[in-house]
Amino acid sequence: MKIEILHDGVVIGTSDIEAFDPPMGVATGVFTPTDAYKPRDHAYRIDVDYREAGHEIDLAARCVEFGIIRSAGVVIEDASSLGEGRQVTVLGMYHDDYEVAFAADPVFRAYHSA
Repeated sequence: MKIEILHDGVVIGTSDIEAFDPPMGVATGVFTPTDAYKPRDHAYRIDVDYREAGHEIDLAARCVEFGIIRSAGVVIEDASSLGEGRQVTVLGMYHDDYEVAFAADPVFRAYHSA
């Protein structure tokens, strides 16, 4: 599912996320930043350093088809300077949204057929 990542209503990047952990409503994908993306302002992890506990970054995910994705949160991990790239993870997507978005995803189907 193609999504945009927003901070204060500004698109800071995009991703094509896939189901990762269906029972927990987690989806992840490669993060492609826009010019508005600032790692120090938007990333939860930069290289090997994580943000301090309690430091919130208010990010949202939006899908062209479904609008804003209801979830517990969105995090970006940026290890691009180490050659590992950038990942975005959408945590705790609401069950109905997850099911609609990933019904055809192999990970989602495998979980529900077990």
